[in-house]
Amino acid sequence: MRKNLPLLALLIITLNVANGQAPRREATASRSLSAIRVDGNLDEPAWADAVIISDFIQTEPYNGRPATFRTEVRFLYDNQGLYIGAMMYDPYPDSIPRQLGLRDSDWLNADDFTIMVSPFNDGVNAFVFQLYSSDVQTDYKLPAGSNSNFGFQQ
Repeated sequence: MRKNLPLLALLIITLNVANGQAPRREATASRSLSAIRVDGNLDEPAWADAVIISDFIQTEPYNGRPATFRTEVRFLYDNQGLYIGAMMYDPYPDSIPRQLGLRDSDWLNADDFTIMVSPFNDGVNAFVFQLYSSDVQTDYKLPAGSNSNFGFQQ
């Protein structure tokens, strides 16, 4: 049986996604005229109208190659914030590693979804939000001049 595992994160500001050695990617958020519930379900009508981004690359185990499984990400915003809805399809959900850890744990043995936000799109500062398949959340700020594993470039 195929299971779809939705992840939803609430962020504020504009979005700039970068991975590996690929160039920085930008996404446009659609305005939602109705309230969005942060509940892990992408069932509000606004999600169906949002632009789907799907041509992702992987960093592990084969850095720079197309993602092994399909991932779809959508962006909505309203007066309260930016909403990111992601559907990650995996035909083997029982095999997804889900190591537990404390909040802000790093390098867990668990699949993760990471968003990098560059509020001024200046290549100087960025905020990183990470959610693991084990529900562990991590967030941090990349300082000016940092050279991260996520390919954030100045």
